[in-house]
Amino acid sequence: RRGGPLTVTDCNVMLGKLQPFHFPSVFGPNADQPIDVSVVEKRFNEFAEEISLKTGQKRLAPVELANGFLRIAVSNMANAIKKSLSKEDTMLQIMRYNVLVVREGNMRVL
Repeated sequence: RRGGPLTVTDCNVMLGKLQPFHFPSVFGPNADQPIDVSVVEKRFNEFAEEISLKTGQKRLAPVELANGFLRIAVSNMANAIKKSLSKEDTMLQIMRYNVLVVREGNMRVL
């Protein structure tokens, strides 16, 4: 509602993963309005059209566009977390995972 770029929140709204009525009213110029699904849909439609015109490619459905952006965002966040872990943290995570695969006295070495 403030005219900024589409966000991860917008992607989740577009994909139906975030229900506006469960989300706080923190949008709009005074940060007191709920998410407006129609604005999110309109912005994704406009962006899908813009991408199609600029690339000459078939127009993506807004849901496809939102899904692609969300996949990139999640991948970037995961990579940032991986980079921030120390070697010790990484070893602890590997050890925890290996403990989880031990079941009913049967141990698998991975």
